[in-house]
Amino acid sequence: MSDMVRHVPLRAVKWRTAEAQAALDEIVADALEHFNQAQFWPAHPYDDGARDGETNIYFGAAGVI
Repeated sequence: MSDMVRHVPLRAVKWRTAEAQAALDEIVADALEHFNQAQFWPAHPYDDGARDGETNIYFGAAGVI
């Protein structure tokens, strides 16, 4: 899979604090909703070969934290 497929392209948009805060709130809510005390977070489908509950810096809990 190419790197271009793995990322959302950048867009030139005017900064809007309320929209940025809403996006951050959504990200935090999603992370909290999917947190499991024993296994941390599920692996992302694009994280080639990563297991649920991964704790290293590149994939998993360390990256989320």
